[in-house]
Amino acid sequence: MTGSIEQRLAEKGIKMPNVAPAAANYLPFTRRGALITISGQLPRTDDGLIAGTLGNGTSIDRGVAAAQQCAVAILAVLNEAIEGDLD
Repeated sequence: MTGSIEQRLAEKGIKMPNVAPAAANYLPFTRRGALITISGQLPRTDDGLIAGTLGNGTSIDRGVAAAQQCAVAILAVLNEAIEGDLD
């Protein structure tokens, strides 16, 4: 069953990505009791990495898209870490 968070993302046209395996020597998340720490998430899309520096040739819209993609990647890792529904 899809939870309300996944449903709201789908309504906004946002697809939860598959969690990519770590590309370096790090863990995508660690857990200590109820605390989960997530690291190493980049603004990746099916077309590749969204890169650039705001104010140095990168538009604010592109920066917003990169930030949104990072946030969605963090949610995907969190969903994997809790092994279930984000709700």
